[in-house]
Amino acid sequence: MQDKTHCPFHTKTGACRFGPRCSRLHVYPEKSCTLLIKNMYTGPGLAWEHDEGLECTDEEIEEKFEEFYEDVHSEFLKFGELVNFKVCRNSSPHLRGNVYVHYQSEEDAVAACLALSGRFYASKQVLARYSI
Repeated sequence: MQDKTHCPFHTKTGACRFGPRCSRLHVYPEKSCTLLIKNMYTGPGLAWEHDEGLECTDEEIEEKFEEFYEDVHSEFLKFGELVNFKVCRNSSPHLRGNVYVHYQSEEDAVAACLALSGRFYASKQVLARYSI
């Protein structure tokens, strides 16, 4: 039976396309093994509605993404063993550039969240939060 009170978008991705206008419940856990950093990746090729990134070749876009991935992945590894690390290159505004980091232990996720929140990456402040 489908849960009518919890938002299925938010439950699945930690982000909802309706944002605060959503009529369903968005649950934010106090602690979790999974961190969500919204809009962390801002490389070329994400904002198609503004023609941003069209001056780059597919190879250049992939190279920039790989540079970002290696840089950020290695930083998250400093806090513990990763089970999963995903960077969303989806063009939907609520998912665009989101980074999902799933740690083996909740303690490692908490340490990463505390250490990284408030720091800056690519001139943007990192705001890590726990996700389901």
